[in-house]
Parts: sequence; structure tokens; C-alpha cells
Amino acid sequence: MGDTLGISASITAILQLTRTVVHYLHEVKGASEDRQRILVEVASVSGILFNLKDLAERKQLEDSWSVMIKSLNIPNGPIEQFKLALQRLASNLAPVDGLKKFGKALVWPFQKGEIEGILGTIERQKALFNLALQNDHIGLSQAIKADIASLHDELGKVGKTVTQLRIGQAHQESRLQDQEIRDILAWLSPLDFPVQQSDFIARRQEGTGQWLLECDEFKTWLSGTRETLFCPGIPGAGKTMLASIAIDYLWNTMRRERIGIAYIYFNYRSHLEQTPINLLASLLKQLLQEDPFISDDLKSLYERHVRKKTRPTFDEVYKLLHSEMNRYTQIFIVVDALDEFTDNDGGRQLLLSKLRMLQATSAMNLMATLRFIPNIVQEFQEEFKRNTQLEIRASDGDVVKYVEARIGKGGRLRRHVEEDPILHDKIVATVVKNSQGMFLLAQLHMDSLAKKHHRKAVRLALDNLPKELDSTYAEALQRIECQDEEDAALAHQVLSWISFAIRPLTVQEIKCALAVEPGQTSIDNDTLIDEDLLVSVCAGMVTVDQESGIIRLVHYTTQEYFERIRSERFPDAQQNIAATCLVYLSFDIFEGYCSSDKMLEDRLRQNVLLDYAARNWGHHASGDAEQAVKGLALEFLKNYRKVSCSVQVLLVPNYRYIRYSQRPPKYVSGIHLCAYFGLKGIIISLLESTMVVGSKDSANRTPLSWAAERGHEEVVKLLLSRGDVAADSKDEDGRTPLSWAAEGGHQEVVKLLLARDDVAADSKDKYPGRTPLSWAAERGHEEVVKLLLGRGDVTVDSKDWYGRTPLLLAAAEGHEGLVKLLLVRDDVAADSKTDYGQTPLLRAAGRGHAGVVKLLLDRDDVAVDSKDRGNRTPLSWAAWRGHEETVKLLLGRGAAADSKDLNGRMPLSWAAARGHLGVVNLLTPLTTLAPES
Repeated sequence: MGDTLGISASITAILQLTRTVVHYLHEVKGASEDRQRILVEVASVSGILFNLKDLAERKQLEDSWSVMIKSLNIPNGPIEQFKLALQRLASNLAPVDGLKKFGKALVWPFQKGEIEGILGTIERQKALFNLALQNDHIGLSQAIKADIASLHDELGKVGKTVTQLRIGQAHQESRLQDQEIRDILAWLSPLDFPVQQSDFIARRQEGTGQWLLECDEFKTWLSGTRETLFCPGIPGAGKTMLASIAIDYLWNTMRRERIGIAYIYFNYRSHLEQTPINLLASLLKQLLQEDPFISDDLKSLYERHVRKKTRPTFDEVYKLLHSEMNRYTQIFIVVDALDEFTDNDGGRQLLLSKLRMLQATSAMNLMATLRFIPNIVQEFQEEFKRNTQLEIRASDGDVVKYVEARIGKGGRLRRHVEEDPILHDKIVATVVKNSQGMFLLAQLHMDSLAKKHHRKAVRLALDNLPKELDSTYAEALQRIECQDEEDAALAHQVLSWISFAIRPLTVQEIKCALAVEPGQTSIDNDTLIDEDLLVSVCAGMVTVDQESGIIRLVHYTTQEYFERIRSERFPDAQQNIAATCLVYLSFDIFEGYCSSDKMLEDRLRQNVLLDYAARNWGHHASGDAEQAVKGLALEFLKNYRKVSCSVQVLLVPNYRYIRYSQRPPKYVSGIHLCAYFGLKGIIISLLESTMVVGSKDSANRTPLSWAAERGHEEVVKLLLSRGDVAADSKDEDGRTPLSWAAEGGHQEVVKLLLARDDVAADSKDKYPGRTPLSWAAERGHEEVVKLLLGRGDVTVDSKDWYGRTPLLLAAAEGHEGLVKLLLVRDDVAADSKTDYGQTPLLRAAGRGHAGVVKLLLDRDDVAVDSKDRGNRTPLSWAAWRGHEETVKLLLGRGAAADSKDLNGRMPLSWAAARGHLGVVNLLTPLTTLAPES
């Protein structure tokens, strides 16, 4: 017993060292790919060690297991080698006095070869730990001997033995598991807030923000449970920096087993990606990255959606996040710049309500920063009525530290104050006074002073420092105009691109964009402009995030300022950006379709502007810019090989799977591409040439189909007005323009198509036999469903290949309004079964849609205990997934708690197996389990 307890202590020490390494990995700067690989490997070994520790601590351990586990702890054995690898990581990553001050990120200290060596050691020991878990005593002992004998040699050189084959298999299985984790995490959400955290905290001036960490409000939030810290502040007060300081403090002081930390940085430029579903998925992703336990629910969700090439629903992500959060004893969530969340269709309200629900059902503390915008403040306080308010302002002490640090960095300003020490005190006092609680003002003032040529100019500037942001920005623009002609012109180009770009741009993208000239057929590398120059000519209004490489305006208020003046300041920006993209897409290198994933990835990596240009040229070319770029557009659109290249990039899925690059159609006409972007004027010009409007792409889709899917009403009208357009043409999957418009919820386009006699409103596609009504019902488009139901030729209860009706699809996705709409009809079977025996009630219960479950249970013709092919009831599925509210509803309507499936398992068995204690407590008084259950 003593030996096994000693092994348990050794494993415990390694697990503690693992947490230290994980913490250091989050602190270090750079090499994000290597960091992620190590994080995944170390975390996966930790999971195995937890199981081994549990084995070692069992009192009635079998002799074979005891011998097995003891063999791991011999000198130079797996435990010692893994420990040495961790110590090597920790010693290189640990903060060093004089090199890494508090809050500063250490640069990645490893060479590529070192990392491969460390990873090789970790992978070898993980394979041995796996053999131990499999109780393969002979294989393990032979493998350990081989590993010790060849510590400095590659494992593959020992010989072709059974042991090596087993270890190779274990290695392969581990690699596949780790790759699966990486794939699932990448698939969950495109958002990567940890990268932004690294950028923000790297900019922290040492010693600033301490007032926040020491104030009573923050301490109360930190030590309480289900606390909400509400942090409003004026523009430019440093809210984002203080949020990053709070997050950094949490990682340094609170990160330990069963305490989770996650955060959101809202950004006005990222509104296309920062949707409620992606934001919740990002919180889930962050929690999983720290402790990568991938549940069966998440795996099955991932596999189902990747197979169907679809994305998860909001409810699916929410339920997974809820389940994950309940694995922690404490959760800290920080939400920065809530006011920058573009509130499309009530998205902000939805997110806040879900965060409140998560807080009510888990030990979650929430901290949120935002500007004093009355309606947003009211929204927040209505959701979180019990909150502590702490106003964010730049403290005078922090501003002093910042100003003195800027002076001490060198340059003209330092020389000025060295010659006149009194000037130093005047700079500090004046900037602190004029900043008025805004760090941003202090930064912009220092940028202005740093450019002055002599001390008199500094004094004059100090006497006239603006006290408002707009005045400061106007003064910065004046400084830009006072530069020489070339620098001023460059600044205008940079600011116009950043102001009008559809998404944030990297430095490399904007460097490439500025190097594109009319008539070019390739980029001349000698014309690429240095990053420092791009920033310096913009008078402090532009900054670069070093970790992500994003170049952006220095603050949200800067963007707001430019939005107010940009039509006057940059009147031709949209057409200039569109023209640049079109010239770039017409380069000689972009000929044809890439025939493999690797070819496409290489093309995108080698041509940094291709992704942005292909996805966004049409957006910039719309509206007033369309006429101005028509000539360039027509030249590009008539070259089908270049169009093919562009469309492949435009339509390639965001998530990766085998041959994902081959999903977009290989042949597409210029009219198709214009229909996608809704460029009606250019389509008219193309129709005047030899292009055929009814032509089909290689997936048999017409331009009308593309326009209908995107909801471009004017283009649809134009195409339908022509006699050579088939309004009901079917693509290779049997889908019509109406089917695509219905799925997208484009109400006006659906109206246009339904008004035609030659459009079949109830046509079924080839696979999986879905109608427009079926697609609209699954996606929750209630108004479109009403339009379709208004037609007399639509079968309301039609079934697809799997026997799924529109009602079942709407119920499965939790669309209560649609379920109500369908249930009032006499021609809808509320209890219809799929080929697998699933009913709308069973699907809704399994997904935890309590509102839909209640609607269905209110019907007399719905069986509460209907069974699928496996004899599983709605209660069994709800219990398995841990949906307490749904379980209560079903039990309240008489659901049988003791029903057994084909394997003899009752709902209580499923809930207990998955660790859903709340459901177990509900079912236990109603169930008597037989021993075999």
C-alpha cells in the first residue's frame, strides 16, 4: 500500500507541475502553434495521469495492477522522464527577474528542434501511460526497458518488436485523439480572444491598474459567488486595458483545478464573426482549452454537423457550455466593451439573458466593461439586477506612470527634458490635467508632443492641448496634413483602408494592398512599405496588435470619429478598395481552380490579400462605387479561370475536413458571381455581352439560384423579368431558387417566386427529400413558413427520406413560434414518427427545448412515453442529456420513470452514467434499479 501511495504522491506532484507549465504557456508571447501543441499534449497526459492516480489510491488494487503502476515509477521510468520534460519547459518559461516584469510577456524561448524533442519525450511517455491503463503488463515492461535503454535514440531504431508496434499504435491513437481535440476546438468558434489578451497585456505600463486590483469592489467580486461587477466608463478611460489586467490577475492568482476563466473582447470591426452563437462557443472553447475533456455530447455534435456540413445551433452550444461550466467549482467570465457588440436582431439582449441564466445555474462571477450608453446600461442592469458598480477612469497615478515612461523611452522628448528638467514636470502635470480620466487622451497628447522639434514648440503645444477626443483627432489629422506630400498621402491610404475594411486587416494584407497599382500583373516586393512607417505617418491613430498582426485604429472612438467624417475625408475609398481588389484578383498567378486542399492553402499563404479580395470586392463595389469600377469588374468577370479561382476562395467552408477545398463549384460565370454580391448594374452590362443569363455552374445552379440564396431582391426581379431564365430550375441536389430563398429566410424573394405560376412551391430536393417548407421550418423562418402555408399546393406534413416532417424539424431546433403555428393545423400529425421511431416530442426532449415540449404535451394526441427503435422514451433522452426542466415537465405529465430500453437501461441509469446529479435526484424517488441496471 505504501508503494502505491508513494506513486500517487509522485503523480500529484507532476499534476501540480503541469498546471504551472500550462500557466506559463499562457503567459509567454509568440509561437502560438507550438504553444497550442504543447498545451494539448500536456493536458491529454494529465487526463491519463488522473486515471492512474485513481488506480494507485484504490485500497483493493489487484496485484497485476499494483505491479503495473509501480513499474511506472522506477528510476528513469516514464514518470521521471515526463517530470523532467515538464521541468525543462517550466525552467525555460518561468519569469526571470530583470527580464520579465509583472504583466509583461516573455518571448518564446525555444528553437523548433527543442520543441520537437520535448514533444517526442512527452508522446513516448503518454504511450507508456496508455499501455498501463490497458493493463498490458508484458508490453509495458518491455516498452519501459526499451525506452530507458534508448533515452537518447529514436524509439524506432530499437527493432521491429511487438512492443514497438504497440507503442507505435499507442502513439498513433494519441496523435489522432489530440488532432481530434484540435479539430473540434477550431470548429467550435473562429474567435481567438487569448491572442488579443496577449496583445493587450503586453502593452501594459508596469504598475498601472493596481488600483482596480486593490479596490473593495473587485475584492468582493473575486471572493464571492455569482457576483456581477459592472464597470462603466467614459470613452478612452482604459477599460480594455483594465479588463486585460483583471484577466491577467485571475490567471496568476486564481487558476487552479476546477476554477475556470474565460473572456470576451468585443470589437466593432468584428461584428460579422462576433455573433451570439460564436461568442458562447468561444467561452466553451476557452474552458476546454484549459482542460481538454471532450464529452460524448460534443463529439457526437461535431461528427453530426461535419458530416452534414452544417454549423451547431445556438441552443446546442448553450447546452454544452452549461454542462461544461457545471464541471467547475468557480467560473470567472470577463466581458469587455459590451457597447461595441453590434446589436443585430436583439443579439446583445440574447447574450445577456443567456449569461444571466448560466450565472443562475453555476458558480459564475461576471465582470463587464462598457461606455455610459443609457440603453445598454439599462439592458445590462435589467438582466443583472444584483450588481456592484465600479466606474472606470484613468487614475492620475496611472497617467503619471505612463507619461514618465513615454518620456524615458528616448527620442526628442527625452532630450528636451534632459536639457530643461522643469519642462519634465510641466509635461507630466499638464498631460495629467488635460487627460480628464482618459488614458487615450494622454496617449494622443504624448504622441503629439513627441513630434516637436524644440522645447519652445513643446511648451506652446502644452498650452493648447485639446481636452476632448474629437478635437484631439482633428489635431492629429492636421499633423498628418503637415507632413510631406508622400507621407500624408500614405496616411490617407492607410486610414481609408482601415476605416472601410469589412473585417480587421493584418499588416501584411494592408502592405500588399498598398503595393497594388493599376495595370500590374503581380506584386513588386520592392514596393512593400515597412510596418513602422505605416503606423508612424498616422499620428498615433493607428496601432498594430503584435500577436495577431492586426493593424487597427487605436480606439472605438477613433472609428466613430472617422465614420462621421469619412465621406468627406475619403469620398472615393470604397471604389479605390474595390478597384485594388479587382486588379489583384486579375493577377496572372490566379489562373484556375486548386485541385487539392494543400494547393489552395499554399495559394492563400503565398498571396496574403487573396482571401480578403475574393470575399469582399463585391461588397466594396456595391452602391455608388459600382459604376466607377465597372470596367475593371467586366474585364475580371469575363475571364472564367480567374473567376474560378476567386469563387473557390469565396465559398470554401470555414471549417476543415478532407477535400473541403473541392466543395465550391469548379465552373462559375461572371453573372453568378455578380448575383452573389447583388451587383445589378454590372449584371446588366454582362448581359449586353455574350454571357448567357440562364447558364449553370458546375453544380447546375443558375445566377437566379445564387441571388435567391443571398436574398438580393433587385437582382432576382431583374432575372425573373427575362424570358430566358428558368424560375424553377433545379441544381444537382434538386434544389430550386425557392428552396434556397426559403432556407435563408428571404421573405421578399420568396414572395417574388411564389407569385409565379411556373414555380412549384412544394418541390422536393434529391437528398434528403426536403421541401422549401421543410427548410424554412428547420431554420425558424416563421414569416416564410406563413407565406408557404398560404399556398394551397404545399403539403404541410410532408416527410423527407428519414421520415422527418416540418413540425419535427422545427421542434428539434426549439422554434416555439413555428411549432405553435403548425400545431393549430388539422393536417399536421403532432406525433408522427421518423424511420427511427422518433417523434417531435422525443427530439425536442432530447435537445432540452422545454417550451416546445410543453406545447406538444398540451396535445391529447401526443404520447408522452412514445418509444424509438431502441425503446428509448422522451424521458430517457432528456435524462441522458441532463435537461432537468424537461425531465420535470415529462414526469409531471405521467412519463414512466421505470421504462427500459432494449439494453435494459432506465432513465435513471442514463442520467447517473453521465453524472447529471440534478436529474438523478428527480428520478431516484420514482425508480428502483435492479442490480444489473
